[in-house]
Amino acid sequence: SGKAAACVLCSAALGISFHTAVHAKWCRGAPFHFINYQITYSILSAVIGFMIFRSQSWKLALAEVEEQEADGKSSGEASPQSQSSTRGRIFGILKNKDFPWLAAIYLIPIAYCFAWLGNWPVCATSLGLPAEAQTRIGLSVGLFSALGRVVFGLLGDWVPKGRGLVGLELGFTASLGLFAGSFLLLCIDQRMFFEAAMRLQSLGYGGVLCLAAVALRASFSGEDLGTAFGFLYQILTVTFMLFNWACVPSSNCEGAECFKGFFNLSGVLHVGCVLWGVRRLLRASKRAALETKSP
Repeated sequence: SGKAAACVLCSAALGISFHTAVHAKWCRGAPFHFINYQITYSILSAVIGFMIFRSQSWKLALAEVEEQEADGKSSGEASPQSQSSTRGRIFGILKNKDFPWLAAIYLIPIAYCFAWLGNWPVCATSLGLPAEAQTRIGLSVGLFSALGRVVFGLLGDWVPKGRGLVGLELGFTASLGLFAGSFLLLCIDQRMFFEAAMRLQSLGYGGVLCLAAVALRASFSGEDLGTAFGFLYQILTVTFMLFNWACVPSSNCEGAECFKGFFNLSGVLHVGCVLWGVRRLLRASKRAALETKSP
């Protein structure tokens, strides 16, 4: 469910922000040491995750999910796909009507964020942002990402009576809309709106990452879930390398012009995803309306 995905991913996002706050306070903004960063981030994420998973709210949510799964198993029969060959299962995953949409989500917004989260300080430095602003951005990335995972995770689970997966599609569209809005701000003035754009992208990234897990669960059976997830992460590496290459400017480039083309191209790709998301949302709403009217 969206709540479960939000809890799992939130612990990681909050770990980033806690580490950034500690680093800014006691290390005075010195460059990160990669090994120390990984160790500290892992420990903090584990502690936060342990606190979440030991809470009473998590136990109640888990009991609700287990009850729903038990009801589904008792009322359903073994699917023919689970009894088919491995080759047939793979073709079934690729032919799934939701696979192209999920592939677009992993290829564009998620791959973009994976590349950009490691390279935004290069842009901030090139734009001449002071160290205080960069520290604020580092703090807000984890916090706003965690907030996006909570808000859009709840929205993904929001299912009005007879409305099917409208909440999930609405969450995707809203998350992608935050990306589109951030690129619009960057097209207006990179230096002035860089911090605001990063916060919008962090919110959208948290939402997309959380809802992608919910959509996988809704689109594939338990037997195919791991294989579908593996396919999506394999194709993600292609655009991740392209985004990572594109967002690193040449050594003699400074100022807004270095990233103008990168932001424009990324904005066009994300607007395309928004339009696709709106189309899916309208289709889901119409389908739900027909199901409500039918006896």
